[in-house]
Amino acid sequence: MNELWQRMTKYMAIEENMSKKVKKRITPIGTKSRRNNEAERGLSRYSQYTPFNASRNTILREAYNLELIQLLEPRPSLPRADLMKRCTFHQSSSHTSEECHCLQDLIESLVCSGALARFA
Repeated sequence: MNELWQRMTKYMAIEENMSKKVKKRITPIGTKSRRNNEAERGLSRYSQYTPFNASRNTILREAYNLELIQLLEPRPSLPRADLMKRCTFHQSSSHTSEECHCLQDLIESLVCSGALARFA
């Protein structure tokens, strides 16, 4: 019985630690919310955006290195997609990272939270 109690305590500590890590991240990770779908259709979340002093790819790379975001799972490109364009965030063709509304909203939320304030 004591061994069972120790195991339970151990797993509860692991769960608490993992929930703390999840709360630190401000990202969509593979799941699509209504907000993400709106952004993909061009309906932006913000009425006004902060002008950035670096490209979205540079900011994305920095946020990824700081573990503020995770890249989405690669998606197959649409048959009519422009293969000359590549979005690093979505890991697919059809638009560039500079044209990506999802990435723009995500970077804006990270800048507003202060996590990437140096790019504002």
